[in-house]
Amino acid sequence: MKKIYKGDRSSVCYFPNGYNSSYELFEMSILDMWDPLIYGTRYSVKETPYYKYLEGDKEPMIKYLEETKGKTWARAAVGQEHLTVQDMFDMYEKIIQSDKDYLEPPYQDHYVIVRRDGLLIDGLRRSCVLLYNGVENIPVAVTQ
Repeated sequence: MKKIYKGDRSSVCYFPNGYNSSYELFEMSILDMWDPLIYGTRYSVKETPYYKYLEGDKEPMIKYLEETKGKTWARAAVGQEHLTVQDMFDMYEKIIQSDKDYLEPPYQDHYVIVRRDGLLIDGLRRSCVLLYNGVENIPVAVTQ
């Protein structure tokens, strides 16, 4: 995933299991987004282990995945509560290496989901990859 799909935009947002909310579609800077990860601390996208991994520093990601193994409710909600560290790396590598653009069919309704204050609800890894590839402003679903 290197850029945003240039075709028509879906007006529908896909919500993963465990999430559901009313939303509006907007464009937002990834630099205004943040994630608490598992610790509740506010991390900018560039401070996350996922972004550091893209920069070549894999240690924060290994540490994060080992510390959070089995603790992230979102993974359990989609039947992936028993993932290994290698599984997580493999899933992230699929996103990094994907030849699909962000919001390209068949994922045209898979918007990054954020709150108005920039809290990432779903889409941290996609946001990291896009920002690393020079894309700063992206279409998002902002929850109410």
